[in-house]
Amino acid sequence: MPHTKTNNRADDRRALDSETSVIDLENDTKIGSLLNISTGGFMLLSSSSIELDKLYRLELQFAVEINGHSKIQLGADSLWNNRSGDDKHYWTGFQIIDISEENLALIQQIAPDD
Repeated sequence: MPHTKTNNRADDRRALDSETSVIDLENDTKIGSLLNISTGGFMLLSSSSIELDKLYRLELQFAVEINGHSKIQLGADSLWNNRSGDDKHYWTGFQIIDISEENLALIQQIAPDD
């Protein structure tokens, strides 16, 4: 179970049923896997610490298509990170700061508001 951080989010995040790779488009490298997502942000699991207070241009690559789409591009700000329970991985929280309306609609399908 991921570390519980004080919940300052406006939206509940939803876990995904399948692997989603997160690619840093600046250097075309996988930086981790998506753990959960909402229309406002997401949490990433990575094998190394992610630089904080940095703006990233990312691509979420889904193992299973969502309405014919296999990826979403967005801009995000890294807000916090913690070591995972196994001390081999890191959890990092991101706020989505730039996303197209089409990609936002795809996230709303993954994590609908209750």
